[in-house]
Amino acid sequence: MSSCRCLVRAGLLLVMASFTASPWTFAKPTAPAEQLHLKFLTSLPTMKKFIKASDDSMLRSLQCRTSPRGVWRLKSSLPPRKEVGLSGDADKVLEGFSAVLESMETDTPSRATDINFVLPSEISGSFIGMEGAEVEEMRKQLDLPIKIEQDEYDKSAGDLLRVPKEGARDVAKWILSKQQEDPEVRKAFDRQKFSGMAPDDELSQPATVYLEVEESQKARLLTYKGRFIQKLATEYSVIASVVYNPKENGNDGISSASLLRMQGNLGDIHAAQSKALHVFAGDVNDGE
Repeated sequence: MSSCRCLVRAGLLLVMASFTASPWTFAKPTAPAEQLHLKFLTSLPTMKKFIKASDDSMLRSLQCRTSPRGVWRLKSSLPPRKEVGLSGDADKVLEGFSAVLESMETDTPSRATDINFVLPSEISGSFIGMEGAEVEEMRKQLDLPIKIEQDEYDKSAGDLLRVPKEGARDVAKWILSKQQEDPEVRKAFDRQKFSGMAPDDELSQPATVYLEVEESQKARLLTYKGRFIQKLATEYSVIASVVYNPKENGNDGISSASLLRMQGNLGDIHAAQSKALHVFAGDVNDGE
């Protein structure tokens, strides 16, 4: 019995000595890396392809948010577009953005398109630089036109940095590096990341809208590449058709007016209407 006690006592002493001589150390939990953000505009078909690809393991480490149904970025200088926001570490964000560019390649293989990055209005000056020096330097490096468009009507929507598609990845890296270099820039992107992406109950309501089409406009509407009506369905999720509506005419009594009928939710119809007005006015730029 005494020998057992001696063994136990010796064991305790040995354990105590081991704690005293070399105490255990625990690794401190690693703080999560601060997220960087990239926000840009795409067409609806490109956005759908990207969402479908987001099931891949490559994109699971990203936070991705897109414009909800009925919500569009409307600007007179370009067709209505959806917004996509990516958040994560720099490498994963760039990987996700490259997937978007690949979706665009298969979507519009033969067209030169521009990428519109969304910048927080409050810090877009940091990207422009003194007298535009930063943007001018990027233009020289890429040998491509780069343009910043400020939204004077809705500052919260952010300004647009427009870049030809072939230089978009380099500019995306530049935007992410600016966030890494300047905490205030990163905070501004963090505040903006979900701006304009909230669901809107009013815009999601079903509706039917008619646009009266002049005879000179009807030919353009129906014959533009032979598929404009189908493009409205594909790009804006509306059901579009041309119908004829008899109306009174001061000289001839009754004449026939052409109407473009669009059915869907109100926000998508508003976007399709904006696109139709681009076509009526002769502006048929289909770039991203």
